[in-house]
Amino acid sequence: MMICLLEQGSLLGPAQIACLISQGIYQVPIVRKPSLGYLMTGSELRFEGDSVSSGQIRSCNGELFESYLSPFSEHVTDYGFVRDSVDLLKAKLSHAEKHDVFLISGGASVGKYDHTREVLESLGYHIHFDRVAVRPGKPLIFATRENRVIFGVPGNPVSSFVACTLFISHALAALGGWRRQAHRVTATLIKDHTKSTKFDMYLRGILRIEGQSTMVDTNLNQSSGALGSLARANCLVFLPEGKSVFKKGETVEVIPIAGWGAWN
Repeated sequence: MMICLLEQGSLLGPAQIACLISQGIYQVPIVRKPSLGYLMTGSELRFEGDSVSSGQIRSCNGELFESYLSPFSEHVTDYGFVRDSVDLLKAKLSHAEKHDVFLISGGASVGKYDHTREVLESLGYHIHFDRVAVRPGKPLIFATRENRVIFGVPGNPVSSFVACTLFISHALAALGGWRRQAHRVTATLIKDHTKSTKFDMYLRGILRIEGQSTMVDTNLNQSSGALGSLARANCLVFLPEGKSVFKKGETVEVIPIAGWGAWN
């Protein structure tokens, strides 16, 4: 496939495009971005226009996927919602055949109503893994069948955000021919933290410059269900497995997530 550099955008920046054209190169081969579809699961979910009763929650993962993953995708398609039913989920997954990558939101864990793994196996998908040593975001299914990829992600939107940051955006970028490098910087903790040594933890944080130092404030609600603190944060703070105690003043890696505003 060829693309005219003057008519469509690409992963080449303005300087690279100018350099090519200065040498008389107006067309280059490209790799198509992957197409992405997604599906919400969970009988407790409610959507725009619905009233919310006890035991029900408003679904927001679809909007998260659209806003986060659209830059890495040729197009993103919403296939709506299914209740907690093996048969309904199996029928809906016929739509996965239309896409390079498909996301199933919810049902990725091992509870009574978590059917994603069971349904994928019944449809002939190979489950490469169904959990990662990461919190939040431990339940994460990665499955393939022929040239189709499916991710089963947690219904919890904070966990889904972490999955998009660490895994799904990179997978989409790679399928689109983009050698994307994770952007990480270092900063100084302003409070102590403890955790299990068995997993990586990604805390929500506020990155800021104080004098000549880059500091990170993690004094936010770190509950996996605390979406408000994710909305306030401008970075994820990486605390690696194998270590349990992190002291105030210690240097840590952080992943800026502040594309929507300044962090300094």
